[in-house]
Amino acid sequence: MRAINVAVAMAMAPQLVATVAMAGPAVATRYTVPERWKNAPATQDACLTRAEAAILDTGFTAIERTEQSRYGTMREYTAAVRCVMDKQIVLIVVSGPSQHR
Repeated sequence: MRAINVAVAMAMAPQLVATVAMAGPAVATRYTVPERWKNAPATQDACLTRAEAAILDTGFTAIERTEQSRYGTMREYTAAVRCVMDKQIVLIVVSGPSQHR
């Protein structure tokens, strides 16, 4: 039985270390950044179309367009979606005023 407990502990140790290592900065600063992984759209145009629709659907306006990005604003907040489909990357960022203001 002890051998099984040791084997389980050894198998779980890397996961625990990875979890603690990743949680360290978030715990230290009290902020977290949610991550979600999904399949990216197939083409640059499809990604930009979807990005613009998502920005508008969430209440952002004043859409700005670049070759790789779409931006929208809502009061003091900005939403940005960058599509780099040749690398299969879609980066989504929303930023706003500091909570310390």
